[in-house]
Amino acid sequence: MRSFNDKLAGRIALAPKVFFFFDYDGTLTPIVSRPERAMLKPAMKSILRQLSRLQRVRIAVISGRSLLDLQRMAGSIPGIAYVGNHGLEMKGEGFIWSHPSVKQASRIMTNLWAELRRDLHPVKGMLLENKTLGISLHYRLVPEKKIADLYRNFQKIVAPWVRLGTIKVHEGKKVWEIRLRQHLWDKGKAVRWLLKKYRSEGCFLPVFLGDDRTDEDAFKALQRGGITVKVSENPRAISAAKYYIHSPAEVFDFLEQVVKLRRAHLRRVHP
Repeated sequence: MRSFNDKLAGRIALAPKVFFFFDYDGTLTPIVSRPERAMLKPAMKSILRQLSRLQRVRIAVISGRSLLDLQRMAGSIPGIAYVGNHGLEMKGEGFIWSHPSVKQASRIMTNLWAELRRDLHPVKGMLLENKTLGISLHYRLVPEKKIADLYRNFQKIVAPWVRLGTIKVHEGKKVWEIRLRQHLWDKGKAVRWLLKKYRSEGCFLPVFLGDDRTDEDAFKALQRGGITVKVSENPRAISAAKYYIHSPAEVFDFLEQVVKLRRAHLRRVHP
């Protein structure tokens, strides 16, 4: 990966049409000890609002969170599309969409949630999150010596579902995520769906920023013709992204720069 730089920010700011895609946790907000505390900061919310008001710019926030939770945490900003559960559910101006597998996913997760609640041995610091169309077990606050036992207990419960080919467990940042295996849907496919939806408006330069493993699907989907940015302190991290940026704070600085440059460009073009 190459370091994100001012020249690249300028290229994005001056592109005729830009479609920004942002992961939420770890990209627009820092990773925190408990996911319910990752509220969008007022400054970030303000710069996203300014960005959304610029001509020929579209924005989508794509998260593993449920759609309702994502909107609650980020706050509904006019003009921004919100994409929950890795793309299974979306809501934007004039549309609400859900993947055909949503009913099946909801039914399976309801049954699996009941099993986990009944059979998973409580461990101090763990957080079991029901996202309706998926389930996450967060272990960021679990003592290191307890993680292996928690994982074995968790695997024992979900293994029959995995063997049936019903679900798949994904590893994230201090979280194990259960998702429906059969829908074959991810953030990359969600990005393509949105670009196709707005194709009548012209050709957008897609720009995706994300920090976690689930964002790799989007990085791969945009390898040709897109700008992909990994939010990571480690520039040597293995990733399909072309560039890296260090932190959500630097993401904010980048967006401020884009807003400033694009406004100046529009004033020159349309005085």
